[in-house]
Amino acid sequence: MALNVEKIAKLPASQKLLALAALVVLIVFLYYIVWDKDYQSQINRLHSQLSDLKTEISKIQAIREDITKVERELALLEKKLSEALTKLPNEAEVEKLLITIDELGRENGLTFSVFKPGKEANKQLYTEVPISLKFQGNFYHVLRFFDEVTKLPRIITISDLTMSQVRSGKTSILDVSCVATTYMFREESATAEAPKGRRR
Repeated sequence: MALNVEKIAKLPASQKLLALAALVVLIVFLYYIVWDKDYQSQINRLHSQLSDLKTEISKIQAIREDITKVERELALLEKKLSEALTKLPNEAEVEKLLITIDELGRENGLTFSVFKPGKEANKQLYTEVPISLKFQGNFYHVLRFFDEVTKLPRIITISDLTMSQVRSGKTSILDVSCVATTYMFREESATAEAPKGRRR
């Protein structure tokens, strides 16, 4: 059907407006059918992909936070282990500890007659290293020696303590006998526990 421009021109203004409105609706409808519908499906698909990506990012961030938390806990455990090893020396450090105890005694004016490491006693996670001590010194020197020994970073316990008073001229001297025990970390016990713990 041919479009008669003259007839349209003779139509009343109200009918012209209706015809124009119908034409606009037709154009919009055709645009939606031909173009907008395809774009809308693409937008929906992209929106779905964006939602999936946000979910994946959230998962990755949660994993990263967990890793950071584990790393902090691991660093704390390593620090605690280092502090524990400071108090429980290994075999090489026990030799240094014996020298330190001997030096502390001599610096405090004590005279050692016996300084003898005893037989080691293996426990589950550590080894006891007893040291038999016999020495002489005045009361204040002996007291200061024991005080400084207890302040050492290593764990040292004093047992089997006996004291007797002797005189050296006008000075009162104490004759002291005791066992100083330190504790050595057993690395092989820790490694031996690992495979045992994995058995079923």
